Amino acid sequence: MIIHKILNNNAVLSYDDNGKEIIVTGRGVSFQSKNGDIVKEERIEKIFKLSNSDTNRRFQQLILDIPLDCIDTSEEIISMIKSNTDKKINDSIYVTLTDHISNTIERHKMGVLFDNFILWDVKRMYKEEYELGLKCVCQYKSGSFQS
Repeated sequence: MIIHKILNNNAVLSYDDNGKEIIVTGRGVSFQSKNGDIVKEERIEKIFKLSNSDTNRRFQQLILDIPLDCIDTSEEIISMIKSNTDKKINDSIYVTLTDHISNTIERHKMGVLFDNFILWDVKRMYKEEYELGLKCVCQYKSGSFQS
């Protein structure tokens, strides 16, 4: 796997065997590397293959601005959701959920809390999704993500 573009110290752009653009993440995955270098296999933690080019571009931009911990947490939550539902999950969830988690953490650090006035509607109209969300929060709080 060759580095096509370095996004930051923990993320690079590359191509899979079929020539599809992928995002490779891992602590220090691009440390002391440059475009054209081979990605060090031992540094790879996750590989993202997003089918929609717009979503891929937005996720790349997000990676530039958001700590790897938020991206990792989001990916763990998405994996758990995918293993607990038969519904098709759109790739845009990688962008929206990661951004949501990052913004929530930032608001919490600043002491900004808000009342979710649409919570009742969400519980009623998106029952399965709400239950999965609760499960994710509980598992996150306990420190164990398990499908």
